[in-house]
Amino acid sequence: MTMQAIPNQKLLKKRLCALTLITSTLFSQVPIGYYDQAKGKSGQELKKNLNKIISSQTSFPYTSSNVDTWDILKKSDADPKNADNIILIYTGYSVNAEQEYNNAQGWSREHVWAKSRGDFGNSFGIGTDVHNLKPSDISINSTRGNKDFDNGGNIVIDKSPAVGYSGNTECKSNGSTWEPPDNVKGDIARIMFYMSTRYEGSQGDPDLEIVNDIFTVSSKLPKHGVLEALMDWHSFDPVDEFERNRNDVIYSYQKNRNPFIDHPEFVDSIWGSGKTIVDSATIILPKKFTIEKIYPNPFNAKIGIKINVLESIILKISLFDTNGRKIEEYNLGSLNKGGFDFVWRPKKLSSGIYIIHFDDNNSMLSKKITFLK
Repeated sequence: MTMQAIPNQKLLKKRLCALTLITSTLFSQVPIGYYDQAKGKSGQELKKNLNKIISSQTSFPYTSSNVDTWDILKKSDADPKNADNIILIYTGYSVNAEQEYNNAQGWSREHVWAKSRGDFGNSFGIGTDVHNLKPSDISINSTRGNKDFDNGGNIVIDKSPAVGYSGNTECKSNGSTWEPPDNVKGDIARIMFYMSTRYEGSQGDPDLEIVNDIFTVSSKLPKHGVLEALMDWHSFDPVDEFERNRNDVIYSYQKNRNPFIDHPEFVDSIWGSGKTIVDSATIILPKKFTIEKIYPNPFNAKIGIKINVLESIILKISLFDTNGRKIEEYNLGSLNKGGFDFVWRPKKLSSGIYIIHFDDNNSMLSKKITFLK
């Protein structure tokens, strides 16, 4: 590729999660009364009402001599420090906005909710919804493909980086999943939550659903993973000014907004609220502890676990295979308030994916881990 890439320091986000969740609506240009139908609602009722609000939408063509998705992206994802440039998702570099595709020498448009998941392609409406489109490096766009979003994998190397870009990205992939850089994980999650809320099977559109499954690249089911990871990313990487401005710009064209940027708390109300459905079982999310880190993942002989205990608990860890068979159990016993580091050495494991399950008798939480011999 020949386009010039300029490092963009703006993407180093401040992790002021709690403050951002409280004040996120103060800086967005949300029309008065826009979310009135959502007041007092929660769970699926909230999701249904948000769908009604954001389905009033003006659509634009994917490519046209008139205003199209290229034109909107040049404004929605413009570099705040260089009006001639845009910011590419996944790489975070600033490139010339006018080099749209440019015979595979420019930038491309990434469908964050992969267009094959629901088989909608670039069709007018769902396939051209700019809330779901991000400027992307052409090579990285191709490498991501339609992989589900999840943690883990090897560092992705850009095989044809832009000028000034080394090719070393902060993305990770294991062949079936894709982990974006930390500073855009929340952006990705909120786009996915928008798509699942906006497109629920009406007017010929597919009913998009976020699940805790990983699909083959050939799957055209209107489902995308992984819900658990996206929930974590939403909390880890809060809304910033770049996202808020993008939401405002897209609204100025499409006349609909991403509600999870304006109201991040809606995510927990719909997909969390103390309960979430995982593989047909009801999981009561913990209030007295959080899992800060499970590392390395994938792991070999041992795995480290960082736990933050908010109130005194008795905690048990269990390991299950993907068929639901319990492999091993580890009782941590009584834990007082504070941070704890544990090292676990599960025995007699074959290479593959496992579920590590945390239970304090009142609540439970599951995480996916991968064992490599």
